[in-house]
Formats: sequence, structure tokens, C-alpha cells
Amino acid sequence: MVNDANNQISTPTTDAKAVPAPSSPASTATSTTGASSGNPLLAGGAFALAILLFAGGRLLDTQPTLGSLERAAIPFEVAMSNGKPTVVEFYANWCKVCNELAPEEYELEQKYGSNVNFVMLNVDNNKWAPEMAEYGVKGIPHFVFLDGTATAQGAAVGRVPMPILDGICAAMGVLYAGLFQ
Repeated sequence: MVNDANNQISTPTTDAKAVPAPSSPASTATSTTGASSGNPLLAGGAFALAILLFAGGRLLDTQPTLGSLERAAIPFEVAMSNGKPTVVEFYANWCKVCNELAPEEYELEQKYGSNVNFVMLNVDNNKWAPEMAEYGVKGIPHFVFLDGTATAQGAAVGRVPMPILDGICAAMGVLYAGLFQ
């Protein structure tokens, strides 16, 4: 019922057409979400594909890591007693330079591993505190070069260029090979 200009109440006629109320954004969002049942399936498929691509990329990545170097390294105690010259690296997983050098160190191990021990000691492991003190480790990566009697012959700290490390390992390997051939 509506008041007209004469303050008289009039009743709507049956000829009047009902105009739908404008929909609110909330009701629109609800109706579109409920109407499309394929979207959750599509989103789930996309999520699964993303997981597979991520995992596949990780599995196919053959780049050596500090963890893989540590697992492949000769135990410190063995290196100290087997008569071979040794490269001891003090490192940490959070060390950017240490991580960047890992592929180059892997190459050195592949090249000289039969004549030179490669040992990885994580500075975050308190077990290695005595060795850190003995070799004066104050920064990482810290390389210590030991002869066949486990006596330190030199050390290098930081981003040591690959040609320098290669030359040192070659000299260590030649000395060892020369002693036993």
C-alpha cells in the first residue's frame, strides 16, 4: 500500500509488475560459487600438478649439495689415520658461499678422491668444537690441508677460487701417489 498525493491509501492493482530487488554482492558471490561445481576439481588438479612439478624438479636436480657432500665424505677419524692427505672443510648449511662451492668441491672429490681424503665438518655440530679450536676456525668456509700424517700444512678461508683448490688438491694427490708408486 502506498500513500498518494491526497494522503489517501491506495492498493496496488494486479496489473503492477513485481521488480526483483537488486542482488547484493554477497548473494552474488554465494550463487556463483555454488553454481560452478567444476572449480574445486580444477583447483585440486592444478595444486596436484604444482606439487608433482616441484617434487620432480627436486628429484631430477643432480646438483651436489652440502648434505650430499657430507654423506659421501670420509669420516674425520678415518681420514686422520689412513695415511692420505686430507682436505677438511668446516662449513654450515646456512652459509651461502659454502653452498655455492658445493658443486666445485664435488668435482674435486671426483677428480682426486682416490688419493686425497675429503672431510666435511659442520660448525653447527658441537662435536667438532675441539677441531674448530685446534685449526683456528673463525669464519666459513674454512679449509684445512693436512698431509698424510694429519699435520696441518695450510689453510684457506672464504670463497677460494676453484683453480687454487684444484692446484692444492693436485699437489696433495701427486705427493701421495708418488709415495706409494
